[in-house]
Amino acid sequence: MKITHKMIADATGFSQSTISKALSSTGRISEETVAVIRKAANEMGYYSQSRKTMRSRESYLFPRIAILAPEIISWHYSNIITKLQEQIEWLGGSVCIYVTGFSQSNMELHIEQINRQNQFDGIVAMDLINQEIPTDIPIIYTIKPKNIAELSGTSNYYVYSPIGTDLAIQHLTELGHTQIGFIGEKNTLAKLERFRKHMAAQNLAVNEGYIYTSIFRFERIGHDGIQAFHIRGSMPTGILCAYDEVAFGAIEELEKLGYKVPEDVSVIGINNIEYCTYFKPPLTTLQENMTERIAKIMEIIQSAVINEKEYSHIHTISTELIVRQSTAPCRKIMIKETDL
Repeated sequence: MKITHKMIADATGFSQSTISKALSSTGRISEETVAVIRKAANEMGYYSQSRKTMRSRESYLFPRIAILAPEIISWHYSNIITKLQEQIEWLGGSVCIYVTGFSQSNMELHIEQINRQNQFDGIVAMDLINQEIPTDIPIIYTIKPKNIAELSGTSNYYVYSPIGTDLAIQHLTELGHTQIGFIGEKNTLAKLERFRKHMAAQNLAVNEGYIYTSIFRFERIGHDGIQAFHIRGSMPTGILCAYDEVAFGAIEELEKLGYKVPEDVSVIGINNIEYCTYFKPPLTTLQENMTERIAKIMEIIQSAVINEKEYSHIHTISTELIVRQSTAPCRKIMIKETDL
């Protein structure tokens, strides 16, 4: 039996108009009222009505997947989207891309709209939402869940890779670096948090003069971060950048100021975008196993989304450090060895 707005209205005592507004996130309704209505709708099975009964079998054989991405202008996200689209279309399916702009409210709104439209079989989301939205559409997140203990019984799946901050710091410490800095921005605060955690794990103090975060993005903050260190008179000997484009800007600014990379300062990026190999010097960077990630997402789409079979909810993708020519032994250590 299909659960209708009228049935929910009868059960809760609210008007059908209020029910419609609460379930569609339109109109001015208090958060308390929305919560009551959505809880009742979920308990009545409104969100768990089978997609197969509401779409033709013929159309269901060709999965439609909604991809929610923070942006499409960065190399990293556009690479993931392109590879996913190729694989889904190879299955005979199709994709629709929604850009959230790193906004939680936009992401939640898109998920609610996608659920209401009943045109998609699954969602691949490249960011997490602060609260779980009841939906019959499986959601595959590409970021680690905040609380693994709360996952049982959900239709959410997680295919993520550790950032690998520990690998970067370990590499720098093995090269003799102890004065290690970080350059990031407003959307990479989680990486800064892990940087602090892994510095402590290596018994290294975090010098706040070696930390730079910005409201801007990409190469600009690499330039700005190095300028800030230079002005402060506290240039670290090793720097972890929040992503590769930041590292490119940092290296360019270091060279403008007369520093040599990696002789004076070692620099590490994150993501291993294709340009890392061709940059001068070629960039040492952290890389997730993209092939493994895409393959696992496609397994979930084929098994859990298309065939609606039980499937594991958590999948960790391997991360490795690609060592190139932007890192080298700390000059201070080299001088000590020479003096000996």
